[in-house]
Amino acid sequence: MRKYLVNLTQHALTQEQKDSVDTVIEPRGMDVFLNFDEMPTADVIDGRAYQMFDCLIAMLESTDIYTGDCTVLLGGAPFFMSACEKVALSYGFQYCYAFSKRISQEAIQADGTVKKISKFKHEGWIGPFED
Repeated sequence: MRKYLVNLTQHALTQEQKDSVDTVIEPRGMDVFLNFDEMPTADVIDGRAYQMFDCLIAMLESTDIYTGDCTVLLGGAPFFMSACEKVALSYGFQYCYAFSKRISQEAIQADGTVKKISKFKHEGWIGPFED
């Protein structure tokens, strides 16, 4: 994985995920690109992916961080991910996905009911990493 992990998901990273990389960048406002209120066409999907990465490039221009130093963490609507992968690579980013295990526990409440609690344990990153 490259030096910077850029979180392009709608979820904040867990501490466990943050601890597994060098530096995390969590750009604000990306959820506007990740949410679809109506069924999109292929052109809308591709256009949205380019818009999101154009926005990210604009954010990085004010820093000394280069696309070649970044891996973008993707997550969201499955129909949007292949467009994001394509654009990420065309702009010089690597991309990855988080892999977590769901750990479920049952907790008996004071009134005798049972509450199921799920935790996600970060297991690693999946992506086309360079050696």
